[in-house]
Amino acid sequence: MEKSTVIGLIGGIISVFVGMILKGAPLTALNNPAAFLIIIGGTVACIFNAFTMEQISKVPTLFKLLIQGSEEQSKGELVQTFVELSQLARREGILAWKAASKKFKTRSSATA
Repeated sequence: MEKSTVIGLIGGIISVFVGMILKGAPLTALNNPAAFLIIIGGTVACIFNAFTMEQISKVPTLFKLLIQGSEEQSKGELVQTFVELSQLARREGILAWKAASKKFKTRSSATA
């Protein structure tokens, strides 16, 4: 799991509790089914309105990547990829990238 993910989760939880303490609200206020339904149900409904089913079906894969992390290319591999793409564009034109992009689909399709 990324450090930033852990920092974000802990920061969010701390923010909720500090906000409640500053407001003077009891911790039992978090146990409110109506508020939970409004917030979670409304968020899920907004997500379904904003994205296609194809995009939503990728959410479990994205959560898996979030938790487990993904393998990253080394800087050398990344530079080599850009060099190859720039040479391809120079030789065959920018439209040749469309055919070359198919080999990148497997890597980027989970995150797109």
